[in-house]
Amino acid sequence: MRSASSRAALRRDLRRVAAHAARVDLALHDGRQLTARRDLRRGDPEDPFDSPALLQRLRDFAPALDDRRAALIERSCRSVTDPALDAQPAPLPATVFGAAE
Repeated sequence: MRSASSRAALRRDLRRVAAHAARVDLALHDGRQLTARRDLRRGDPEDPFDSPALLQRLRDFAPALDDRRAALIERSCRSVTDPALDAQPAPLPATVFGAAE
């Protein structure tokens, strides 16, 4: 039997998931009906991006970044996933954000 706290946590989690669910219904000119549903937002902890998708998202949402700056951000992001580098700060030079070099 679940404890009251675990039941409350489950209800809270289900409400959070429901709050982010999306459904699209399309009615086509030829009479067909198309429906798509997604229960989780892509990138949420329950459905995380893999590394290539996350880097592509960076490029999609920051199109002004040149390849050099994007590579600096990518290198910095990869460094925070390396347990051997946990004690070191992430190397992200100010020039990434357009500061004078």
